Amino acid sequence: MLKAVFFDAVGTIMTLDVIEEGTHHNNAKAAGKTVHDYIVAIPHREWALYPETNEVLDKVKEKGYKIVLLSNFNDRIHDLIKELGVYEKFDLILSSEEAGVPKPDPRIYQYALKKLDLIPEEAIMIGEIRLSSI
Repeated sequence: MLKAVFFDAVGTIMTLDVIEEGTHHNNAKAAGKTVHDYIVAIPHREWALYPETNEVLDKVKEKGYKIVLLSNFNDRIHDLIKELGVYEKFDLILSSEEAGVPKPDPRIYQYALKKLDLIPEEAIMIGEIRLSSI
């Protein structure tokens, strides 16, 4: 029986507000950084929730599921999610930095499942990029 829904952050519940999708790859290259390092350094003010994020999170919560945010973002994800106004909607927010391993390493999922006292069959992961989310 499903008990929890795990969401990725970037591209799933939030996006860059002022930078068009995809341009961060070019910007990272120009700055001499990896895409990951470039993205996690982007100021909070440039991020925005997708228009449907609040509605989706509320409906998931209404169904009685735990809501988890699993992200390869660094620990700034906590402050960013607070600023975006949805921090309280999550039962757990976990960065790969906190877990010690990035997605899709199975240990990050195992870590989150253990914190919530769940087994793998009781959770589903929703992300925008299969290779980096699942």
